[in-house]
Order: sequence, then structure tokens, then C-alpha cells
Amino acid sequence: MFPDFSTINISHSKCEIGEYNGQICSFYSDVPNVVADLIYLDGPSANDVEGAIRGISFMNCPERTIISGNLLNMEACFLPGTLIVVDGRTNNARFLQNNFKRNWQVSFSEKDGVSMFELVEPPLGRINRAQLEYCLGDGYFERVKGW
Repeated sequence: MFPDFSTINISHSKCEIGEYNGQICSFYSDVPNVVADLIYLDGPSANDVEGAIRGISFMNCPERTIISGNLLNMEACFLPGTLIVVDGRTNNARFLQNNFKRNWQVSFSEKDGVSMFELVEPPLGRINRAQLEYCLGDGYFERVKGW
């Protein structure tokens, strides 16, 4: 039997240059209104980021690395156990690591060029605890002990 894909929603958003704490980055103007526990970051393309700030733009500048800032604005809403996979965007991963405020465990595979962020914090309550137990098991709670 094939899985039911009727609940999949595809969205598209404009991407614009912006600033996060005075640092130039990009922001999607319309992100899905979901509480994700797995986020895969592999975009945007340089030529998809519209606009310029003080003469700096991402368009037509292939050597400038793209930095996506949306996750920083959303961080306060992430649930313990959230996993972020940053695929091949090491400079973006470093930007996130330097600006995130919460307790993220970060790992990097140089071979694969992939950075992983796991939000390791105690559960927010009984429902979040049950979700963590079901999805991540006892290993998650062992990592939280050191927090």
C-alpha cells in the first residue's frame, strides 16, 4: 500500500535580502505556518534573493555565500528535540550557531558537508515529554541530563 500524500502542501515564497542584528542575510517573506520538528535547509539560490542593502546584494555575485535568517526569527517557537539539517551551507550553519540563543548540540560532517543542530532542552510539559519519548526515546533524555 502506498502512503497517503493528500496532506502534502507545497508552498513558494519570495526571498529578500534583510538584516539580523545588523548582519546581512536573506529571508523568505512567507514561510509555512507549522511547528516543524525536522527542518532541512538547502536554499535559497543567490539569484532568488531580491534587493540590496547599502549596495550589497546576493544576485549576480556567485562567490558570496547565501545566509538564510528565518530560523533565527523562529527559534523561540521551536520545541525541544527539533532537528535542523543544513546541507552544504557551512557559512549559513556557522551564522546560525553564532546567533542561536538556546541549547543546540551541533555536529558537522566535513566529508558530507552537512551540519546538524539538535535542540536539547528538558520537555516543556507532559505532552512534549510524550512526543520526545515516542520519537527520540531514552537517548534524548540522557543528552538532556547535561543541560
